[in-house]
Order: sequence, then structure tokens, then C-alpha cells
Amino acid sequence: MNKIFNRLFTGTLILSLCYTFTGCDIKDNEVEAISSFMRVYDNDRFDGSYIPLDIQQASDGGYLILSGRRIEESNFIGINILKLDEEGIFVAETEMEANFVHPVNSLVKNDEGYYFFCMDAVSLQAQIVKINEKDGSIEQTTPVSGIYYPLNVSALADNSFVVQSYNNGDKQTVLSVVNSAGSVSKRKTFGIGAGEDVEKPLIEHFTRTGKSLPFFAGKTSDGLFYFNGFFNYTFSLVFTNLSSDEPSGVIQGQQHNGGFSSLLQLEDANKFAFSTFNFGDNYLHTNTALNKQSISSAIDLEGFSMPELQPDAHVVLKKVRAKNSEIALFGSNTKNGQIVLLAYDEITGELKGTKYLGFSYPYEIAGFIQTADEGLAVAALTYVAGRFPRICLFKFSKEELDDIIR
Repeated sequence: MNKIFNRLFTGTLILSLCYTFTGCDIKDNEVEAISSFMRVYDNDRFDGSYIPLDIQQASDGGYLILSGRRIEESNFIGINILKLDEEGIFVAETEMEANFVHPVNSLVKNDEGYYFFCMDAVSLQAQIVKINEKDGSIEQTTPVSGIYYPLNVSALADNSFVVQSYNNGDKQTVLSVVNSAGSVSKRKTFGIGAGEDVEKPLIEHFTRTGKSLPFFAGKTSDGLFYFNGFFNYTFSLVFTNLSSDEPSGVIQGQQHNGGFSSLLQLEDANKFAFSTFNFGDNYLHTNTALNKQSISSAIDLEGFSMPELQPDAHVVLKKVRAKNSEIALFGSNTKNGQIVLLAYDEITGELKGTKYLGFSYPYEIAGFIQTADEGLAVAALTYVAGRFPRICLFKFSKEELDDIIR
């Protein structure tokens, strides 16, 4: 597989070098490192279908991209890890066995290594997978006791994880704190409500036969945990101290038709940048106070309407630094098949710049990271010849990222 991947990638590389080569120092005849490029990673599997999920940069400057892949053995997606060097050139590929499925949309880096969560195809038990950063191979797979159907994971400062999962037997959203050995130190459950109609969107999310829902979880700087998921019949943003049986606060959506699609806490602990969706419409909120101690509704939050985005668009939101300023960077997908990056000042909430990515074929964002050289790397999905789902990578230098900001 690796030989095939390498051979076919070379054809793509020739095209991209026409505009990504940064130059050559004639005096010492050494080629400078490429700091900006766009690559598409193809192979000769006619029916191969890849779904990029997230990206991290390795300590050697290269990249790890976590992806799903369609497999015949399961209704769930399988798992693919791609290792690239610092110039985006293919290094290695790992395909996990078909008994490991449903990688959640987070590739997590902490002091102990690179991790993601998936589940066993038969038992449905959550698994922690540790990746070797040199080649993307699997170092260790650890089952997590009592956690099934993982939905999202984020890293905590102590190298543990906040894990959102689903208990289908009791119809509960479960929020847990888990360490890398698979031990659970804290856990709380939240009922989603009774009835098949409530569970149906969850099943369709897991099998990717319906809407892919924006589950996420984490911890605020003032100590509250949160998850974005189902609670009491509605897709809601729920705050909890993981001690009390009842949530600290709930911001309700509209069943599975509306709610939050991303969240970023700002320097002020009560202020957030976030995005919401409501029956196909999308809104950006760049500097808004959220009440974490009461029950409210997401439709009452005023934001900027974004009619150019796909209905109920996937949104990636992270903090980056550009032009010596902290920026809340939203990444999403437009109706005409491009990726759009929208940069907002963290303090004022003012729009600072916009950039569109993609040409010829449709593109969809998977994830992005600020790189060690203070640039930006964006992992995405594209459709080669308009039909073959493949992984691609956009890399921007520090200067190019700064140029986005006006």
C-alpha cells in the first residue's frame, strides 16, 4: 500500500511544486525548506473513501492526519493514519484492523504523546489509541472500562482526557475524566429523553447515514466541565461540575436541528467565541458572554448570519496568533465547495480578515493547527475528479497567515 501511495503521490507533487517552491540560494546551492504548499494524497483504490478528521504536528516538523475510511466489514468507518514530513511529502500510512472503528474527530497531543479514541466494532467499548509520531504506527491500544460509543475527547492540563460518550442501554450522555491508562476518575450521566426519535440522530451520526452532529466537550478556565450533546430531548450545551446530579447550566438547542457547532473560551472566563446552527442557518458569535449557571436558549443569542456556509455547517474554531495578536479563527465550508477561514480579534470581536481555500474540485475542512513556524496547517477533504474522496493539506507560512489579518 505504501509503495502505491508513494508512486501516485509523486504525480500530485509535481503539480504542487510549480507554486510551492520558495526558492534557492545559488551561493551554497541548497534548496530552502518549503514553508507553504498544497498537497492531495491519492491512491489507486478506485472505491477507496477517506474522511479526514484532525491533524497534529509532530516534533520533527512533520504532520499526523487522522482519517476514517469506508470498510466492508462494518457499518462504522475504519481508521487511517497518515504521516507526512515537514514539506507535506508522504512518509507512511497505517490502517488499523477492521475491529477498530469510529475514530472520534479529535487527534490529541499531550506531554505523553499523540492519542485518539475509537471503539471496538463488536463490544462498542471505547479504546484509547497511542500513535508513534515518527511513522503514524500504533504504539498501544487500551480499552476504557465502562465507556461505550465515544463521541468526543479533549485534553486536560494533567495529561488526562475529557470524554463524551453515549450509554445506549440507559439512553444517557456520559461525561468522564479518563487517564491514558484507561482509568476513569470522574463520571456523570445525563438522560437524553425516552423514545426512538430521540436516539435516531445519534445512531445516524455513528453510522454516518445522516447528519454528522457537532459533539464536543472540555473544561473552562474557571473549573466547569461542559459537553455539547443530547440532554433532555434537545441538543444542548451543558455545563457541569461533575459532582452534582443536575447540570450547572444548560443552553438548549432545537432538538437535533439547532444548537452550538463550536466553542472557544476567551481570556475573560465568561466570554466565548462560538458558532450556532438552526434549521440550516449558521451564525458566528465572536465575543459573547454565556450564562453557565442557568437554563437558556441558543436561539436567543444574537450572532452574525452566515448565508454563504453550507446548511448546518461543520465549524472548526481555535485560537491562533497572527500579527502579534490573539485571533479566534473560524474555519468552515461554503455552499460553492470552498473552505473559508474567518479571523476575529479575540478582545474586540472585530473581523480582521478572510481567506478562501480550494479550486476546481470541492473541498471540506477537517481541522487546522498553528504550526511550529507560526504558520497554519489545514487538513481537508477533497474530491479528485469530483468523485473520489481524498485527504489534502494546505500549509501557510507565518507571512501568509499574517497577510490574512488586515
